[in-house]
Amino acid sequence: FAYSRDGVESISALTTGNVINANQWQHVAVTRSGSALKLFVDGNVAASTDISTHSFFDTPGPLLVGHYNNSFWLNGYMDEVRITKGVARYTAAFTVPTEAFPDVGESASATADFNIPLTVEGVGAHDPYWGNVSLLLHGDGANGSTTITDQKGKTVTAYGGAQVVT
Repeated sequence: FAYSRDGVESISALTTGNVINANQWQHVAVTRSGSALKLFVDGNVAASTDISTHSFFDTPGPLLVGHYNNSFWLNGYMDEVRITKGVARYTAAFTVPTEAFPDVGESASATADFNIPLTVEGVGAHDPYWGNVSLLLHGDGANGSTTITDQKGKTVTAYGGAQVVT
């Protein structure tokens, strides 16, 4: 996981010896809680660091996911990409979700383990941190599309040959 403090310099804050396996879905999450930055792979802490002397650069530029420094590109698939601001959803080892992340008001299994407190309302549950969600991509859309609308109504444009595959 890399980020920038000034918009120019990239900092590789978290690296791990864990291998992302080919032809197998894996859950990857990065969280920040206070000065602790953690990388989780399949629900386990794979790397962590103290970033108390660092700040993240606030930029109007694009956020790149699956890409680093114009050199490294993810050769694979992504689904359920969620960015939540102000809430560290995972701070210790957790059970990986087996269902799509819930949308506000969307019905979800009341027994699903999202490792977040689910509030049961009627027949389902909702994400109590929905107000903190900046981006939620379910990976749905027309096959071959390079423009994706997330659950908050934001339009995301794929970059570098990425596209929706259904």
